[in-house]
Amino acid sequence: MSRPSPAGARSQRAHLAHLDHSIIALIRQRTEICLELAALRRAEGGPAIELARENEVLRRYHDALGPSGTSVALLLTELGRRAEGAVRAVE
Repeated sequence: MSRPSPAGARSQRAHLAHLDHSIIALIRQRTEICLELAALRRAEGGPAIELARENEVLRRYHDALGPSGTSVALLLTELGRRAEGAVRAVE
């Protein structure tokens, strides 16, 4: 197996850095939408968290990425819950 050239490795690292930046931006965007949805549900008299929806997310990620996908989905839902808790603590 041949080793990548230094220029090729730099290019791949730059590409990964770009992907990481995009993933972080998407996670922040997702967390913000979770906060908005929780506020809407509370305003309608419902629970801030819908466990059935969270389970759908877990299944979706598991189906797409396997067991590691479930771990990713758990982290994402936890970020939404932590952000929700932080907002309620300020209110």
